[in-house]
Amino acid sequence: MGAERFLALLQILGALPPLTQGWRVLDPTSGYYLTLWEQRAAFLEFSRAINAVSDDYYIFASAATDPRIYDVFLRWNRPEAFVDLLSLDLWFAPGGPESLEAMMRRVIAAVVAWERPQHLAIMPTAYRRDHHPFDRTRTGIGWMGWLPFALAPGDVPEAELVEPLYGGTLVASQREFWQTDDAAAVARAQDLDLRLNLIGVLPTILELRRGDWGR
Repeated sequence: MGAERFLALLQILGALPPLTQGWRVLDPTSGYYLTLWEQRAAFLEFSRAINAVSDDYYIFASAATDPRIYDVFLRWNRPEAFVDLLSLDLWFAPGGPESLEAMMRRVIAAVVAWERPQHLAIMPTAYRRDHHPFDRTRTGIGWMGWLPFALAPGDVPEAELVEPLYGGTLVASQREFWQTDDAAAVARAQDLDLRLNLIGVLPTILELRRGDWGR
């Protein structure tokens, strides 16, 4: 059930700096927030009730003290989502006490260790919408992500970072350029996605729907 899985992941992510402020979860029908842990039983009951009558649903959580800092979405069967399966979206504001690269690497490692995904990508929304080199039927990596395949740096010379991680590979097109108004950042992401597609490690939506990509 999506709600329990989501809460389990939030607990894992909440152990990672700077996500240790705690979480609050938005009730998508009323617009009111439920604070996690204190309202855990009520939140799960609400999620079960919604899921019983609708397959088109998502759960949203944000930082407990300042929702502008970071948000997390769990979606399933959302027709407007990039993949209308169970999918996770994380939104982080730039800045903070450390680089976004370091934070994203910790998040990727935690998610992959929690429940091995078929594909994991981090990219600005504007890159996916305006600059992605493929149509919406194929995935990409963009800035940083994880692939369920063993790759060596020589396989993807366009990547700035290639590291083994939990039986797959952490890959990044860049470590410092995180804005889509930077033409060099966009070009690096596009070059990496084109190479990954060429060597056959980017799934299509249909392949993800099968549920066995990278197994």
